[in-house]
Amino acid sequence: MHCKAWNYLFLRANGEYNCYCGPGENYVIFKDTLVSSAPVNIVDNVINGAYIAIRQKLKDGRIPFPDTCPHCGLFSDEAFHGSIYTDTIDSFQVEASFRCTLNCSICIPRSVRTRFPGPHDLPIGYFEKVVKDMAERHISVANVSFCGKGEPLMNPHTPEMVSLVRDFFKAPTTITTNGNISWRDEIVTCGVNDLIFSIDGATSSSYRKYRDGNWRLAMENMTRAGKLSTPTQRVIWKYILFSHNDSNEELQEAKRIAEDIGVELFFDFTNAPNPSRRFKDRADLQRFWKSPDEHQCPAPLYPFIPETLAEIRQLPDRGIYIFGAGAIGLELKRCLEMEGIGVAGWIDSARHKQGTVLEELEIHPPEDLSTLDISAVILGTKTRIPEIKNIVQKVPVPVFAIDNPDY
Repeated sequence: MHCKAWNYLFLRANGEYNCYCGPGENYVIFKDTLVSSAPVNIVDNVINGAYIAIRQKLKDGRIPFPDTCPHCGLFSDEAFHGSIYTDTIDSFQVEASFRCTLNCSICIPRSVRTRFPGPHDLPIGYFEKVVKDMAERHISVANVSFCGKGEPLMNPHTPEMVSLVRDFFKAPTTITTNGNISWRDEIVTCGVNDLIFSIDGATSSSYRKYRDGNWRLAMENMTRAGKLSTPTQRVIWKYILFSHNDSNEELQEAKRIAEDIGVELFFDFTNAPNPSRRFKDRADLQRFWKSPDEHQCPAPLYPFIPETLAEIRQLPDRGIYIFGAGAIGLELKRCLEMEGIGVAGWIDSARHKQGTVLEELEIHPPEDLSTLDISAVILGTKTRIPEIKNIVQKVPVPVFAIDNPDY
């Protein structure tokens, strides 16, 4: 068995060393005490300590995390071609902060973040100890990326961390930001090699369908970064392609803006809900730029078969509720609106969502089902279907679930 992350290192803001950011990020390989007066040696205890058990399993042909590894793109069943011990880190990912300036619907809600174990900003003193340990033991580092489950620039010491990497490793560094920050010039002048702005849309309206942020502020900060950057630095506009932001007009507008402010435009693809159906890979993009007017848009893909959609159309808009105020629920709402079908509100079992508003619609607890004027419930999820149906069946209304097998 082999994993491309066999010599990766992922340090969380609270001192956890997790399996690489992705499907296995919930596996804590090692947990350090950040406030300890004598923190452990990272090389002996983590890089060539805790991670050895994982590499040994790979070498023996065993799957380290059977429930997760087979679903991860970094894992393969080819023979292990790493080593049990290593003096090279190919990728060092640092979650400088777990806090975030945004409260996006498909991410960790801001109200829930406070419940996670802290600290929520990685202490600069601890990070300095880590890089010194690695440098003194001659661990080479190919690149360092400051990103994670939070906004790295919420940690005021992130520019200092970049400088430490430059001084100790001479390794290229990347900061990925959502751009919704209070600008400081040292974000660029600290010497970061690549500064990536995640801004998914060339207009504020399309941007806010995925990110709960201020598009104009993000664009202003990216423009400022472009002006401050040197010829050896790159300011990159990372634009994730969704069905709601991939029109000819929007892509051409993004290209125009990028050229005007002098930043590099990079289109990315996603497995998140509502991905672009026009563009599946870079070849599609290349064909589009050669002849934009000839690049056809596939027919819309709806979550319901025609017969189900016809039934839903017969219902009064005022009484349709979606059970599940998450990513799939949002996608369903937008699909229904494209069909001229309105939604009255949300139902969700998550207590931190109840009583809040999502896209101008209130999120109700399941207990409100008996008091709301409901004509139908649409399940905005692909999991826990029997459990949710059992909750809804107490109210004598139709229940619709996703029934298009291609969706």
